[in-house]
Amino acid sequence: MSQYDYAVYRDRQNHTCIVLKDTGKSVEFIAMGNEFLVGKMDGKEFHAEYKAMPEYPVKRAAEQYLAFAALTAGLTGKAREHLDGIVADPTLEYDRTQFNPVPKPSKEKHIMAAAKKTAAPAKAAGKKESLVTRAAKPGKAAVENESGGSPIPKVSKYAGKKIKKLADHSAREGSIRAALLDAILGAKNTDDVLGTEVSSADGSKSEVVTPGHIGWAEKNELIAIS
Repeated sequence: MSQYDYAVYRDRQNHTCIVLKDTGKSVEFIAMGNEFLVGKMDGKEFHAEYKAMPEYPVKRAAEQYLAFAALTAGLTGKAREHLDGIVADPTLEYDRTQFNPVPKPSKEKHIMAAAKKTAAPAKAAGKKESLVTRAAKPGKAAVENESGGSPIPKVSKYAGKKIKKLADHSAREGSIRAALLDAILGAKNTDDVLGTEVSSADGSKSEVVTPGHIGWAEKNELIAIS
């Protein structure tokens, strides 16, 4: 075991994160999303927001984070160092027969990554890249953004939209469908949930929220998009 306390946690919307270090007073973590950044939260705030998933292998979570980060181009140096270390650690191996294969990113993610790589860097010309600190959630984590660069172009028609919950879903509690809908209905903006990995209550199944999931929720009048 390294000096880090690697473990998988999730919030009320089933958004996952990998805890790197928990001192009690503060928690360092990597959250699943369109960007993979190392964040830091007050210990009490973190544990009020997130719950541990001891049944979910941290190595599997790291493999999924790396798979999707490769397409969103949103992986910072510190985050990659931790994720690569977890994947390479033989003591963190898990029984792969108990889980579905790591989902392959959608074709749309390939388009988004390619678009970002070819985006004109004119705005950054002549400017030295610096370490930027922003809040992952208002009043919550201070997240280090080491990558800089241009934002990912809006490819999906659902990108950058507001979500308004209209009704509760009727999916079976604890199922992967319920986890997907909980994440969508609990989000305020589509960018907060698109590309986010969610898991069933028992951790046996996981999926990434796609525009198709949001479209289904809109079509069935569970949410309104604006």
